[in-house]
Amino acid sequence: MKPRVRREAEVAEAAGEGGRKVRPKARGAESAGGAGQARSCEPLLVEAELRASRVEGAAGEGEEGRAGDGPGVRLVTLTLAAPELARRAEPGQFLLVRTALASSLDPLLRRPFSVCDADPERGEVRIHFQVVGRGTAFLAERRPGERLDVLGPLGRGFSLPRWLRPGEEVLLVGGGAGAAPLPLLALRARAAGLRPVAFLGAATLQALPLAEVLRAAGAEVHLATLDGSAGRRGTVVEALEAWLAGRAPATGPRLLSACGPRGMLLAVARLARRFNLPCQVSLEERMACGLGACLGCHCGQQLAELRAAAGWEEKPAPEPAGVGPRVCADGPVFWLRGGEEESV
Repeated sequence: MKPRVRREAEVAEAAGEGGRKVRPKARGAESAGGAGQARSCEPLLVEAELRASRVEGAAGEGEEGRAGDGPGVRLVTLTLAAPELARRAEPGQFLLVRTALASSLDPLLRRPFSVCDADPERGEVRIHFQVVGRGTAFLAERRPGERLDVLGPLGRGFSLPRWLRPGEEVLLVGGGAGAAPLPLLALRARAAGLRPVAFLGAATLQALPLAEVLRAAGAEVHLATLDGSAGRRGTVVEALEAWLAGRAPATGPRLLSACGPRGMLLAVARLARRFNLPCQVSLEERMACGLGACLGCHCGQQLAELRAAAGWEEKPAPEPAGVGPRVCADGPVFWLRGGEEESV
C-alpha cells in the first residue's frame, strides 16, 4: 500500500503550531550552527507501513528499558516503507515518529530518530534505537503491516566537503545506539569514492549490532568494548586515539564525523584538535516541535564547550535575540573544526 503523504499546513498542525506554516531553511542556508549541512527543503508527513522489525535483547517483566548499553538493553531496528522519505533523507537527518495509537494522545510528543539507512530503490528507510521509555517501548511492540505516522526528514546532516579527494579516508565514530546515523554516511562516502573507517564502542558486543551493517556499507570497522568481548578493551575514544597515533600525518584521514554520548563527543573534539582534523558531530537533546519554533532543544552551551575543546577559531554567526543554535533546526550536525559549505 502506498504511504499517504501530507504537506505544509498539515505538517505545521501535526507539529503543534496551530496550523501556522513553519518553513525550514533551504539547503545551504546560513544558520547559527555552521554552514552547509544537507537539509530537505520541505518536511513531509507520511503514514508509513512497517515492513520489518528487529528487536535485540530483552527487558524484564514490566521493564521498558534503561539507559546505557550494557546487558539487559533492548535495541530495535525498524524498516519503514516510505519512498519519498528514502529519496530525500541525508546522513545525519532525523525523523519524528508518533508513538501512540491513533485514538490516543499519550505520549503527546513525537520522538526523534536518526535515519540509519535510506534505500530509494526499495523505497525504505530504517531507524535504530534503544528502548528507554514509553515511546520507544511502544515502537518496539509494533509488528509488520502496522502503520506509523512519520514527519521528516528534518535537520541538517553530515557533510562530505568537496576538498575531499577520491580514495581518502574519512573517520566515523559512534557510541552505542548513538551510532545510528553512521551506516547511511558510510554508504554516501563510498559512493563519493572515499574510504570510510568506522570506530564503534559500547559496553559489550551485544550492544554493537551496527558493526555488520557498517561492514556491509563498505566501511572498515574497529570495535571497542568495556568488557573486552569484541575488539579493543576500553572506550572507543581510546581505540581511535591509538589508531590515529600510528598514522603518518601526510597519509592520515581528512575528516572526523562523530555521534554518541556527550562525554564521548567531548573526548573526540580534543582528539580532533590534537591531530588537526576537521570535525563534525551530531548532538542529542530532548525535542518538542522538531522545527525550531519552541526552542526546547537549545544547545548553545554544549556546542560552545565542544568547539572550545576542538580549538574552534572561527567567529560564530550572530544569534537572533533570544535564539541560539537548536539541535532540530540548526543541527543536529555541527562543525567543531574546519568545514565548508559545498558538499560532494
